[in-house]
Amino acid sequence: MSTYKDFMGLDLEKKQMKRCSKCKHYLNKSQFSKYKNNLAKECKRCRKKLTQNNKENTLEQKRNTTQSRSNYLYNTYGITSKEYTEMEREQDNKCAICLKEETVLDVNNKAKRLCVDHDHITGDVRGLLCSRCNLGIGYLMSDEGTDILLNAISYIEIHNLEHE
Repeated sequence: MSTYKDFMGLDLEKKQMKRCSKCKHYLNKSQFSKYKNNLAKECKRCRKKLTQNNKENTLEQKRNTTQSRSNYLYNTYGITSKEYTEMEREQDNKCAICLKEETVLDVNNKAKRLCVDHDHITGDVRGLLCSRCNLGIGYLMSDEGTDILLNAISYIEIHNLEHE
């Protein structure tokens, strides 16, 4: 049977021992968790430390995400998170056009936040819109004005009259 030496120079039976990839100690295989018929790379003690560090990193990322959103709102639209929240409250967390709450979901399966609608020429913030209305006016408005949007309204009104 092959043998090898641990960090203290002691001979160990290879079949019963495994080296932890984190702490580098040779430990009994019972000190490692099993995953899909294989042993984990890290011993249970190191794995616990890694899990705790990941939880702390996740909390830090959430704090950074909040700060990133604040920076994005300010740098892009010139408004603070507090002003955005105030606009949400004033609009009852509903779109300024369709008067409905946001229905588009993010990657976490939660409703997205309302979009900041702004004038692309002046940069002035007009209000908060749901994703659908924001895309709609984005496609139907041009930098020159509202002609395409007004033409679309006329088109729909003409064709809806045919159904009545």
